[in-house]
Amino acid sequence: MFKFLKQKNKKNSSGFTQHHLSIGKSGAGFTIIETMIAISIFLVVVTVGMSSLLNASSIYKRSQYVRSEIDNLTFIMDEMSKNLRTGNNYVCIPNPYQGEHPVDCSNAVGISFTPASSPGGKWVYQIYGEVMAKSVDGINFIDLNSSDQVRLDTGSGFSLFGSGQTSGQQPFVVIKLSGFIEYNNTSIPFSIETGVSQRSLNFPSSTPTP
Repeated sequence: MFKFLKQKNKKNSSGFTQHHLSIGKSGAGFTIIETMIAISIFLVVVTVGMSSLLNASSIYKRSQYVRSEIDNLTFIMDEMSKNLRTGNNYVCIPNPYQGEHPVDCSNAVGISFTPASSPGGKWVYQIYGEVMAKSVDGINFIDLNSSDQVRLDTGSGFSLFGSGQTSGQQPFVVIKLSGFIEYNNTSIPFSIETGVSQRSLNFPSSTPTP
């Protein structure tokens, strides 16, 4: 803080001029209170900014994780669609008539079929609790997803239309997977669905054989 000397002239009672020097201030600096207020405002702005940045980072990581799990489920669904599309002899599990004959169904827990790669075999896709499983012999199953990351619910299942008993209709399978993706003790709901039309007809021809 700079100071300067200021001269004052004043006449006394005798008429003589007296010269006085006084000290003045050229400007004022910040007081302690003003400095503390400025620092407080700065800290509030920094805290809000950091909170927003951390929140944005958390949301990004969560969205990336969910996207990864959805991609895995989509891959599972694509694999089922490919094999069902080229297969035949679809049978719902459980079959409404508890037999080995194709019967239309809605939201069944599984479906068995004869794959194109194994004309005499039997493949099965079935939901066990919260997991989708696959079998290539109808007996031994392997899990296609982990219940630790993805939990399927009762909305998941297979629906079959035009199973072969309905003349003139192309067999069509609807696959729906729904449930929750677990992330940091948070359950994030999801639902994906696709339809599969059999590549070749799966019902007896009405044209008599000569």
